[in-house]
Amino acid sequence: MKTNRNLISRTKKKDVDHFSVEIISKLPPAFSCLKILDKNLLKEIKESMIRVIDDDPKEISLTGENDSYCKYSSLKRRAISWKKINSFNVNYKPFLSHFFAQKKFISKLLFSSNEILKDAIDTDQKSTTMLKTGYFLLCRIRLLIDYKGYFLSPHTDSEDTLMALLVPLDIDLTPTALFRRTEQPIKPISTLEKSKLVKCNFIPNRYLFAEDISKTVQDYKKDKHNQLIFDCNWIIRNPKLDLGDALVLPNPICNAWRANKKKQIKTNQFSKHGVFPPIKETVRPMLLVDYLIREKGLSVASNEYDIIINL
Repeated sequence: MKTNRNLISRTKKKDVDHFSVEIISKLPPAFSCLKILDKNLLKEIKESMIRVIDDDPKEISLTGENDSYCKYSSLKRRAISWKKINSFNVNYKPFLSHFFAQKKFISKLLFSSNEILKDAIDTDQKSTTMLKTGYFLLCRIRLLIDYKGYFLSPHTDSEDTLMALLVPLDIDLTPTALFRRTEQPIKPISTLEKSKLVKCNFIPNRYLFAEDISKTVQDYKKDKHNQLIFDCNWIIRNPKLDLGDALVLPNPICNAWRANKKKQIKTNQFSKHGVFPPIKETVRPMLLVDYLIREKGLSVASNEYDIIINL
C-alpha cells in the first residue's frame, strides 16, 4: 500500500515557530519538542521498517558470550537503509531532510540549547553568537531498529556532534536514559546480584547494576585480579515521549559552542545518556537525527550527511 501523500503535505504545513519546547533536564542537558511530526506519518515509516525486516531477515550477532558478567549486547541494533524503505513506500527522506534542516527549526533548537547549557558551560547569552564562527552543519538522518535486549551504556557524543534528536516511531517505547553522576557510598553487591550486571560497551571492564531502576545505577570496574570495584552511582531518568514528540540532546562538549572549556569537561564527567535498562520490546524503531559540525573549507564525504546547512 502506498503512503497517503497528504500526511507529508500536512506535516510540511506545520509552523516550526510554534511547536512547544519543554525542558527535561539541565544536567544532563535535554529537552523535548512536542508534536513536531504527524503521528500517522511516523506510524507509516515504522510499518515500512518492519516490512524491510520481514522481507530481509538478518541475524543479529551477540558479543560477550565468554564473559561471565555479560548478559546484554550493544550489537542488537540495525540501521534500515532508505533504499529498501523506498521500495515499499514513497521516499520520506527528502521531506525529512528539508524539515530538519529548516533555519527556523534549527534556530529554535539552538535557543533552547542555550537556555539549558548557559549555566553548565557558560555559553554566550546571545543565541545568534552562541556558536563559534567558521563552522557549518551536516544533518544526518537515520532509521534504527533496536532488538530486545539492546543496551547502550552511559556516554557523551563525540566533540563534532552539536546535538542529537531522537523520535520514537511507536508509543510507550523504552526511552533514552539520562544519567547524572553521584559518588554517594553504597553497599557492595552480592554474588547473586552479579548475575544482573550489564557490561558497558564503550569502556572495557566496566559494568552497571541496578537494584531499583527508578533510583540509581551502580557503576563498577574490574581490577587486574578480575575483582569488581565500585566507582560511582548514576541517578537515572527515563523521559517519556508521546508519538510525534522528539527528545533533543545538546552536546555539552561540542567544539562549536562559545563556552568555558573547564566547565565543559566537568559537565561531561557528571552527565551522560544511553539506553538503560536494556529494552524489553521485541523491536524498538527510532528516527535519529544528528547535527554534526565541520570547519568551513574542509571537504566531506557524501555518505557522512543528508544535507549541508550553512549557519
